[in-house]
Amino acid sequence: MKKLNVFVTMLLLVVGGTVFAQEKQVKKCAKCTPEQRMEMKIKHLQQALSLDDKTTAKFAPLYKEYMQELGSCCAKPEAKQKKADRTDEQIIQDMKDRFAAQQKMLDTKTKYFDKFQKILNARQLEKLFAPRQGKMAKRAFHQPGPKKPGQKCERPCGKECCQLPK
Repeated sequence: MKKLNVFVTMLLLVVGGTVFAQEKQVKKCAKCTPEQRMEMKIKHLQQALSLDDKTTAKFAPLYKEYMQELGSCCAKPEAKQKKADRTDEQIIQDMKDRFAAQQKMLDTKTKYFDKFQKILNARQLEKLFAPRQGKMAKRAFHQPGPKKPGQKCERPCGKECCQLPK
């Protein structure tokens, strides 16, 4: 019985320690300045793309420039009306603005693709310009809605929200 108590205590300490370690890491990143985040992202990409020092020296300033230009493509959100309060003309204009921003982003990506192509190989380019992988990216394309009874969502989540009531 005493061994069981010791084992349970040790297990709780290990689990509790990992929870606190994760909280510190999240808080650490939340305090970063945009420049620090950019440096962390470049370091991450340097490892992911297996860049040597010479290539990194060319890649880092170009990537910073690319991200700044991509950021300028998106219109800054203004204080908008509630969706229900907008007129048809406002809805049409919002959609046109969104399409224009998307086209500007595509033009920017194409422009920088040509620049990155001079310093990166095809596999590195593929990784750099691959669609985002993450929780937010997965949510963006998730369209819950009625499916055939018993059919789960196409996404790996397999949530019940995508199923018809039985």
